Amino acid sequence: MEKVDRNKLKHVALTLPGALVCWLGRLARRFFVTIGVLVALAVLGYVELESIVEAIDSRYWREIDEHLGIDKNAISRLHDPAYFARESELVTEDLKTVACISSPEHRILVNDVADIPPLFTSAILASEDKNFFKHEGVDKAAILRALAKRLLLESRSGASTLTMQIAKHLRGGNGSSLDRDRKDRRHRHGASDRA
Repeated sequence: MEKVDRNKLKHVALTLPGALVCWLGRLARRFFVTIGVLVALAVLGYVELESIVEAIDSRYWREIDEHLGIDKNAISRLHDPAYFARESELVTEDLKTVACISSPEHRILVNDVADIPPLFTSAILASEDKNFFKHEGVDKAAILRALAKRLLLESRSGASTLTMQIAKHLRGGNGSSLDRDRKDRRHRHGASDRA
């Protein structure tokens, strides 16, 4: 009987490492397949994000506007001269005013883009939206950068583009972050359709 037990023990001792290696191999294969699928979905989502948002927005824009309480006439404020009769200030990161661009008496509505000094345009784009000409209102790389910094607790870097900032301003600049992002997307599409 001792010999039978020894043979069984010897058999188990010889086959156990192989079975363990096979089990770990299957586990690793499933893990890497899962990671691969998740990466593929993330890349597809990143590449197709704007198309997905556009498709949803074009089909359900009335329901989205109604749910978010978006004022359909907010864009019309751009044609109101009183909208431009406010002062513009340049501030530092610690919110100290360093310059006043215009006073209420001197602010004007620019009807032709050629009337804006190129240096002023370059300065605004450099400080607010470096990739302005590379995206259609949503800077996906900036969103990923801001998300990574937030996850790493490095900073609370923003990812809003100039188009998103205008959308925020048009709807009054309030609301929770998630609601604000949804409303900004809706206004962004409306603003670019009317531009």
